[in-house]
Amino acid sequence: MRQPISLLLAMDAKEYLQLLKGRLEPFFDLEPDRLLSGQTIDLFAKSHVKHARTFLTPRDVIDAYDTFEYFLVKVFNEIIGLDDF
Repeated sequence: MRQPISLLLAMDAKEYLQLLKGRLEPFFDLEPDRLLSGQTIDLFAKSHVKHARTFLTPRDVIDAYDTFEYFLVKVFNEIIGLDDF
């Protein structure tokens, strides 16, 4: 069940990360506190799905392609500018 917008605005970062983890877990591989380019990412999620069209049997592959998705969350305790990236 989706949370109302007013509840989301009142959440702190830990609660919001837990909510995201619960929603992403069925579809993504989650890695909390991952180091990426010298920055600690609070939540890193990745997904790899292989799509294939077949003809008569699953071994008769007509074409195939991969989908890679990444989801990164970094919590900041203060407002930052573009120069801080």
